[in-house]
Amino acid sequence: MRLTILGSGSSQGWPGVFCGCKFCQQARTLGGKDIRTRSGALLGEKHKIDFPPDSFAQALRQNLDWSKLEHLFFTHAHSDHFYPAEIKMRRDSFNRPPEGKEDQGVLYIYGSESVYQGLTAVLPDLNEFGVVFHELKPFKAIKAGTVTAVPLLANHMAGDAFIYLFSQGDKTLLYALDTGWFPKATWDFLASGPILNCVVLDATFGLGPGGGGHMGVPEVMETKAELSRLGLLTDSSIVIASHFSPHGGLNHAQLEELLSPHGISPAYDGMVTDI
Repeated sequence: MRLTILGSGSSQGWPGVFCGCKFCQQARTLGGKDIRTRSGALLGEKHKIDFPPDSFAQALRQNLDWSKLEHLFFTHAHSDHFYPAEIKMRRDSFNRPPEGKEDQGVLYIYGSESVYQGLTAVLPDLNEFGVVFHELKPFKAIKAGTVTAVPLLANHMAGDAFIYLFSQGDKTLLYALDTGWFPKATWDFLASGPILNCVVLDATFGLGPGGGGHMGVPEVMETKAELSRLGLLTDSSIVIASHFSPHGGLNHAQLEELLSPHGISPAYDGMVTDI
């Protein structure tokens, strides 16, 4: 299982779209890993997690081909993760199928009821865009090509948001962005589950306390400790922190210095992890 972090920033990106704070100005100067687009990730080349407004730019940067995308999982319907207007580009008048194929194929989209409502508000006829939607229910597994996904309840957006447990072969990934401390039902489910080969955790607020459905670095460390206590991590498990806000105030080098001694890697745009 190959995980590519396409965007490691929070809702405004880093530097923020209109932000002139000292942390955003520093990022503009530093460049490189300190430039963070809105959050999204890729499993292999056919399975994507979230589709933020930066997805086109991310594809250009990573030399990705969205015509190969077959399965798209949404965590929730906030605009930094969910930009359905871009899916209009699947209309026949905007694209042609790959050489040797009669049509562009189906894009399977997965998410909550609010994701469906937001999607159909923009794309009233999903068939026109080659889209098939699957409404997910918490803790109910679904098979998506070579990947099995289990949506778990997130502590975010009044219960209508998911984090995901993805499995492929004997590898398992917990993708847990846009959530505060997990709800009890999610902890209970994880406690009986498989070893986690990789975990991606929300560190929006940097050194600040979590809140509003997000974590900071202290909660990331507490979450890792609790996963270890439950026997869900091994010495080879990979733990990644992501979804950084500029107002967390830590540049990438500072995040590495803080997190690395605890066995946690700060994400950056374009980060590739073979699980």
